Amino acid sequence: MKKHLVLRISVLILVVMFARQARSDDNFSLANKNTGKLQVSAFITAGDIKQYLSNDEGLAQASDILKSIGVTKIFLDAYRSGYITDTALLVKARDYFKKQGFDVSAGLTTTSGIGKGSPTHKYFLCYNYDETRNAIRSIVENAAKLFDEIIVDDFFATDCECPECGELKGALTWPEYFRDLLLDVSKNDIVGAAKKVNPKMNVIIKYPQWYDRFHRFGYDPSKQPAVFDQVWAGTETRDPKKENVQQYEAFINYTWISSLSGTKMRGGWFDTINTPPDIYVEQAIQSILAGAKEITLFGYTPSNFTGDDLKLFSKKLPELFTIAKSIDSYTHEGIFAYKPANGDPGADYYIFDYLGMFGLPVVMSGSFPEKAKIILLTEHALFDKNIASKTLKYIKNGGSVLMTTNFLNGVKDNDELMAAAGYGMKKIKKVQKRMIMDFSIGDRKFGGDGYFMLGAVMEPDNVKYVKANAILNGKELPVISSVDQPSGGTAIVFNARTYELSADSRDLTVSNPVFMMNMPNGAVNLLRNLALKPFKKNIIMPNGVSFYIFKKSGAEIIAFDNFNDVEAAIIFSNESSKTPVKDILSGETFESGKKTPIVLKIPPHSIKLLKI
Repeated sequence: MKKHLVLRISVLILVVMFARQARSDDNFSLANKNTGKLQVSAFITAGDIKQYLSNDEGLAQASDILKSIGVTKIFLDAYRSGYITDTALLVKARDYFKKQGFDVSAGLTTTSGIGKGSPTHKYFLCYNYDETRNAIRSIVENAAKLFDEIIVDDFFATDCECPECGELKGALTWPEYFRDLLLDVSKNDIVGAAKKVNPKMNVIIKYPQWYDRFHRFGYDPSKQPAVFDQVWAGTETRDPKKENVQQYEAFINYTWISSLSGTKMRGGWFDTINTPPDIYVEQAIQSILAGAKEITLFGYTPSNFTGDDLKLFSKKLPELFTIAKSIDSYTHEGIFAYKPANGDPGADYYIFDYLGMFGLPVVMSGSFPEKAKIILLTEHALFDKNIASKTLKYIKNGGSVLMTTNFLNGVKDNDELMAAAGYGMKKIKKVQKRMIMDFSIGDRKFGGDGYFMLGAVMEPDNVKYVKANAILNGKELPVISSVDQPSGGTAIVFNARTYELSADSRDLTVSNPVFMMNMPNGAVNLLRNLALKPFKKNIIMPNGVSFYIFKKSGAEIIAFDNFNDVEAAIIFSNESSKTPVKDILSGETFESGKKTPIVLKIPPHSIKLLKI
């Protein structure tokens, strides 16, 4: 009897093992078939290499787990936080994973623990210190002997203002000094050092997701991409309820860096920190919609990569490949936001993220997007000293523009542009903490979901320009206004702000909740549809649903991503729609046209991809 029981248990174990291996082989095979459109890679930190890959069992376990979630490429971290990975261990892991069919590359995380650390940041280094640069160069040179590719993780920044740095800074501002210093380290101690040892070395810089703070801490995407061979962007937005970062930021960050990096742009990178499974997968979707051809899953450990986040990711893998293949030959269309590199956001920090969460199809541009149908100008754009004349020329050529009041306040000296915006009398005063809850559109009055922050107290040249008001102490103040231009476009002004920081702030991401998401849905629908007028589209939907447009020689794909925890009902009209409209992911078709809007119901944390 005992022999029969043991036999049954043994058979059961074998069945489970074979089933798991079959699932692993299925996803690995599927991923290998799709690497031309989307590759899935994983990053293993130096400490986790030591802890989990030091023996044959750990290597075999890692291979099995990574294959099961569709990973076909592995980055092995050569250094992180004081630990330099043993060369023999790197070689053993590299050779094992290659035999298992993976691509294998190196990683480098420039965190404190070597050389001299910054006295004001626990992870940043002081890069004017010879021992720091020598240590980085040595690690890179060793990696170049072992690998043909290395990725530099996103701690390659500094805020060190030690006396020695102060002497070297001279007349430069601290941000200018940091950018010049890290550009020199990029050229000589990372890329130059790697290629001296291995001319074939592909050297990748991975930028963080805190794009509005790059210029303050040494990142310069206007110059660094020319030094590196490829570029990655951080798309690790995580749960906004825990970290105050909106999910659309992944798309914003990626498209902005891509606009400055050109063909060198390739990958997005995200993690499992503070991410429920559905939000974890949203990071992947945002990366792909933004244009990533490779997504890097950070932080392999056996428990982390077999948890709920990666289980859902594995389940959604076929859908991710379908999305990537569907939009592969398309380009982004939408409201192009002009953000010059190294410009200060003023009171418009991360405002693009919130407008994207309102369903405005915001796409970023590091250069003035003169060929766009409509452009978005925020306080960031004031860094361009010729912005007023460029904007006027653009409007006169028939373009439409959406401006924040913080931008408008910065061009008050240009009478012609102010008149075009409907504020020629220049009755506009920037404010810091003007909080409101009540709104009006025409005769209809309604309250918001919480406080909303105005950017200015202002009065238009003509009351008919005002489309929506805020009500403060019984007085109506314009929140949304628009003026049709003689050239055919429209000038829209949005009266709002996010927040601003002091010059000495060390904040990187959004430290506190921002009130913009409290804007009432009726006002959001109004703003969105004014901005969509050049595309002959109209959308009624809740806040928290993003909208994307992809184009290719007469063809068009649109996408909706519902970031909410509840189902989203959407009414979409498109004057130029062809019938039928096809849902790419479900195969469902819809009749559509100017008089036949599409009615969609999108489950929470789900995407619709429509070919129209």
